[in-house]
Amino acid sequence: MHQKLLQNYHWYLNDSLIQDFNNQSFEVSEQGTYYVNISDSGSCSLNSNNILVNVIENPTISITPSGPITFVEGDSLILYATTEAGNTIQWKRNDTIIPGETSLFYNVLVESGLYSVIATNSNNCSTPSEALNVHVNIRPPAFITF
Repeated sequence: MHQKLLQNYHWYLNDSLIQDFNNQSFEVSEQGTYYVNISDSGSCSLNSNNILVNVIENPTISITPSGPITFVEGDSLILYATTEAGNTIQWKRNDTIIPGETSLFYNVLVESGLYSVIATNSNNCSTPSEALNVHVNIRPPAFITF
């Protein structure tokens, strides 16, 4: 009769044992060199190949308005995007891409809406900004009385 040998999995990060973890697989979130040592209830033990994990950060992005986000038609508001150098930019209004608007600023002239911007880095990782709710009020007609 053959007895089934139990397998133990000991995972390592940068040659340090990852405590309290004894599964065949797991999800990593930390950069470094990983390997697993597999041993059975007998005397056999084997190390896997090293796997180097690089964590790629998402870009950061924010919007700063040039003034009040509620203004009267005929005035304007410039929205400035701040992100890391080298990232590409795409402006959106009401979650719809504004064609051709890829600079670090956008001039709001007449359309109210939720304005946001997406930053994409060289690794093709993207991050949307928080939306900014801009209100453009219609200028009331001028009345002249005599």
